[in-house]
Amino acid sequence: MEQARRDAILELARAGHKPAAIYKLLNYPKTTVYRVFNAWEAEGKVYRKAHNMRSDKIRTSRFLAGLEKSIKASPGTSLSRLAKNRGVSKQLVSKAVNEDLGYRSYRIAKQHILTASMKATRLTNGKRLHNGLKSHGGRIIFFSDEKNWTVDRSYNVQNDRWLAEEREEVPAVFTTKFPASVMTLGVICSTGEVMPPFFFSPKERFKAERYCDVMEE
Repeated sequence: MEQARRDAILELARAGHKPAAIYKLLNYPKTTVYRVFNAWEAEGKVYRKAHNMRSDKIRTSRFLAGLEKSIKASPGTSLSRLAKNRGVSKQLVSKAVNEDLGYRSYRIAKQHILTASMKATRLTNGKRLHNGLKSHGGRIIFFSDEKNWTVDRSYNVQNDRWLAEEREEVPAVFTTKFPASVMTLGVICSTGEVMPPFFFSPKERFKAERYCDVMEE
């Protein structure tokens, strides 16, 4: 129907009719009449704008096979890079990866390295602790941990977001190289008792004896 309207408008335009007259004769939308007429007058011809190929026509078996081959060769390649290498949109690659290939984009996890010697040491210490608990059932054990608090604002680069119209409107988080800090000691007993957090003086240096003094207080 759209092409038929264009042909009718062009026929009247070639006959010398103006857009206002064509609009009254055909009763087509005024915007359509003026758009077709102006394009014909400017270029001398009117043609339908080329449309992009549908995504399901691009996601052929050959395209998916090549995409999967690239992913297996380098799983860390971003979707943007995969799309750029193939000259397609990121949305198309994302749909092909998720729906057609069944892949998901996961974050790389960070884990502590445990060598064979470290595992052996932990096993020895664990057995020693287990045997000590069996032979001294009434022993009271204290578990302690320290936490350094700094004056710098804490934030998460990935999760913290700020809604704004422009990037310049987003405030920055300023940090220092050596921020002022204070250390806190927390202790819990195997019997369930909990010591209130103890804040040490700034820049205070202490050893194990200082820990014992704090717990006795």
